[in-house]
Amino acid sequence: PPGTEHYVARLVVKREPIAFRSAADAAERAIASDRQAIRTRIEAGPDRAAFATIAPLLDQYPASDIVLALQTLWTQARTAAPALGGPPIRPMPPTRPAVSKVWASVGNKEGVTHGEWMGLLSLDLGIPREQLGRIDIKDSFSLIEFGAEDLATAAAEKLAGKTFKGRRLTARVDRGAKPPRRTP
Repeated sequence: PPGTEHYVARLVVKREPIAFRSAADAAERAIASDRQAIRTRIEAGPDRAAFATIAPLLDQYPASDIVLALQTLWTQARTAAPALGGPPIRPMPPTRPAVSKVWASVGNKEGVTHGEWMGLLSLDLGIPREQLGRIDIKDSFSLIEFGAEDLATAAAEKLAGKTFKGRRLTARVDRGAKPPRRTP
């Protein structure tokens, strides 16, 4: 607040302004980086093939115009996608890690909640929370997702035979829905 400068001056020995980075600072750093790259290329020595390409242009245009045109082309080439004569290459969408599920024989009919499942899995069985995925509670069973099949197999073995919500658990690695029966 105004009028407290004297008090603050006693607490803070030296006040320094905070320098926030701006877009101009980022542009300055990019330009300095470009200049350094150009210096490095000049110090490496002339490239004969590049000289053969540029030499005829030196007769027709001033060197400064050629340099500016090359700088513009270089900048555009860094930001543009490569033009290889085909459709643009789209990045692959991120893939979801393979998920294995454990089927367990306790569901909504027994009144189980997500918190109770988390308590059983993490506290009683010692399975870290990072290894658990989504828990889908259906009427008569639950599906628990794991990041890898070996984790799901180990969890199913630990769950099988436990008493949970007054029922003895049956647990197995879920293989998905069975295909419908064909009737002749």
